[in-house]
Amino acid sequence: MNLTMLNLQEILSILVFGSILFVWVVRYSNIKDEFKSFNLPKWLRDLVGILKLSFAIMLLNDNLEIVRLGALGIAILMVAALVTHLRLKSPGHRMLPSFALLCICSYLAFLCSQLLPTADERPLAWPTFNYRFSPACLCICSWWRVSLFSAHRCTRPPYALG
Repeated sequence: MNLTMLNLQEILSILVFGSILFVWVVRYSNIKDEFKSFNLPKWLRDLVGILKLSFAIMLLNDNLEIVRLGALGIAILMVAALVTHLRLKSPGHRMLPSFALLCICSYLAFLCSQLLPTADERPLAWPTFNYRFSPACLCICSWWRVSLFSAHRCTRPPYALG
């Protein structure tokens, strides 16, 4: 049974990763138009994109704790997307992708929780995850650095002045 659940977790992770990659990379012009039509700022669009792609990358990790964290992050972003659609009174067909991704990611987080060993099953040297080195943190730090330089129209970093 665990093997089947693990296979389902991998299939759902790949499905979510592929759909986010398709929407936020291949069809990025649609995302720009949607955020513009909702009168949302560009920095919010960029932040949501970085978070979604970072959480999606976390879904492909072997550590189930990281996969659960990525799934919960995407689920929270989907709740925010649904609230935005409801506030702006979007038609139902525009809310369907957000709702579907929310359901899949919530189930994926639940599945990871079921697959993680309990405290009794863990070995004494159970590895702990250090959140400072997660791919999401690295992506956010990279984005922050790039956005700072582009926001001030600076062609070189401030430490290279002179």
